[in-house]
Amino acid sequence: MNKEITKLAKEAKERQDKRVSLGAVQNFEKKISGFENDNKSFNQKLKQIASLKSKAKSEFKTLQKQFDKLRSEGDKLIKQADNLGVSAQEPFNLQAQIANIYGKGWDNDVLRFVHK
Repeated sequence: MNKEITKLAKEAKERQDKRVSLGAVQNFEKKISGFENDNKSFNQKLKQIASLKSKAKSEFKTLQKQFDKLRSEGDKLIKQADNLGVSAQEPFNLQAQIANIYGKGWDNDVLRFVHK
């Protein structure tokens, strides 16, 4: 009888070792739920970033067109001054000012991200 009790106790211990407690399962489920919520939150942030990226890319293209147009106008003024034989210093200075304004304070890493 002692052998049977010892055997039953040993089997019970082995089953207990193999069982996962209900609390551990519930804790794991909470972690999964938290992970799912974090994933949804991150997904929303990615959507916001994509929207901002699209807007920034559009604004950049507009700025680039303005810059190109101003540079072209400056080139024409310099050429006209040259043709008239007058100093082109003022249009040249204005064109240099345009070049100094364009891109001032821009973060190149962010700009590269916007262009991708």
